Amino acid sequence: MKTPLKNNTILLPALSGFLLTLTQPSFSWSLIAWVGLVPFLLSIRGTSRKTSFLQGITFGLFYFMGTQYWIYHSLYRYGNIPLVPSLIIVLLLCLYESLYTGLFSLIIPLALKRRIPMVLAAPVLWTALEYLRGKALTGFPWSLLGYSQYQNLPVIQIADITGIYGVSFLIVAVNSGVAALFLKTPKERRTISRYLPGALSLTLLVAVILYGHYRIAEFSHSSPGKTVRLSLIQGNIEQDAKWNPAYQEDVMKIYRDLTLEEIGNNPDMVIWPETALPFYLNGNPEKEKELISFVREISTPLLTGTMLVKKTADSQSFSVTNSAVVIDRDGKMTYRYDKIHLVPFGEYIPLKKFLFFIDKLVSVVGEFQPGREYIQARTKWGSFPVLICYEIIFPDQVRNFLKDGGELIVNITNDAWFGRTTGPYQHFATAVLRAVENRRTLVRVANSGITAVVGPTGEILAETALFERTAVTLKAGIYETKSFYTRNGDLFSFLNLAFSLILTVIVLLSNNAGKKQGT
Repeated sequence: MKTPLKNNTILLPALSGFLLTLTQPSFSWSLIAWVGLVPFLLSIRGTSRKTSFLQGITFGLFYFMGTQYWIYHSLYRYGNIPLVPSLIIVLLLCLYESLYTGLFSLIIPLALKRRIPMVLAAPVLWTALEYLRGKALTGFPWSLLGYSQYQNLPVIQIADITGIYGVSFLIVAVNSGVAALFLKTPKERRTISRYLPGALSLTLLVAVILYGHYRIAEFSHSSPGKTVRLSLIQGNIEQDAKWNPAYQEDVMKIYRDLTLEEIGNNPDMVIWPETALPFYLNGNPEKEKELISFVREISTPLLTGTMLVKKTADSQSFSVTNSAVVIDRDGKMTYRYDKIHLVPFGEYIPLKKFLFFIDKLVSVVGEFQPGREYIQARTKWGSFPVLICYEIIFPDQVRNFLKDGGELIVNITNDAWFGRTTGPYQHFATAVLRAVENRRTLVRVANSGITAVVGPTGEILAETALFERTAVTLKAGIYETKSFYTRNGDLFSFLNLAFSLILTVIVLLSNNAGKKQGT
């Protein structure tokens, strides 16, 4: 059956892309997410494969450009890439991501022709494709539908079983149930079957909300095993002044002064953000000595982000790492972690042999060597991993740190790259879900904000404003129970991948068989 909306080939997918953009931070109109996908789902019914694929690309371009436009700011403002090329680069990235939504809209109409209900097929396929997008070509799991609900605590509790992908599954299921009300034939509309998909998705939603309230109540009636007092320092250093030698001492003075203001609160540890030090810690003996002297003066361990110099095997050249280190109260470096998951084109060039022509971009932004080991910092009050900036968006990486222990999640970042765009808010939303997935308190320290403490239910216990120079000392609860997700990983996503593969094979074989019968 042809849908009566068939003439809106571009309009309806574009409308869904626009509506779902409004659900993501910083707009955060989260209620729209439960119906925002409906126009797109309606548009792909009864269309040709070429048309449905185009509709998926259209939806993806509007959605990904709407939620990821801010990438141009880093390229244009700090990468010295002209405005138009910067926008073209973002467009190409979003076009790549739109291939996943294009594949979704290609398969779903075929499934509907084989009488496979949309409410069953769409959530499974969407979730599988989101997961693949987060893994393929180093992965970029940004703009996942589930993040639209990061402030909806009862809904996101399911992430301790399914990860963030389960929240996306739920959103697509509800949208599919609503869309099904409009996709029935006139005869079907006169029967109770018209309401079955909606009833199924509503039942799932209610079950998830009930589970969420149960888990929230469970944590509200329990106390953490212990607490740790942390001083979080948000220096708000301008990105283009940070590495200017003329401002080097000013930068260090800002961090020292803010720290001294908080030492009276007797913190167990002071935390500075990603690359807080405006020099190579192990490449500047004089500045390193000054820093160690300061840590001894405050007699409190310091965790800070820094760039480190590392000699190559032949000792003829050097590489640089984006790292986190802990200097204890005696001035000894007791922990070093080198960032494992680097930012493509920001910290390294993927396929450099073939993409040699963009070498100038990386020479400005910086090129780093990745770390190899999942190392936790160990203290008298517990152990914890440090996720540096972009690493917090990868659920499996955070889990890999915690599957063998760890009582806290620490995320240090420098979101000054994003400017006053929606980027910092979206980045923060990803961190909230990492706390829920692993049932750990998450401590986030950002150069320009958002610095925050997030509880194991996703409750934001404290947060700072963007582009504010400030320091806070807060208590963070230590929890030790492992969640299902921490123990088992992306089992839910793997199941969706398996079902999606089966679904794809079935609809393709059925379609080919139908063609042969028609010849």
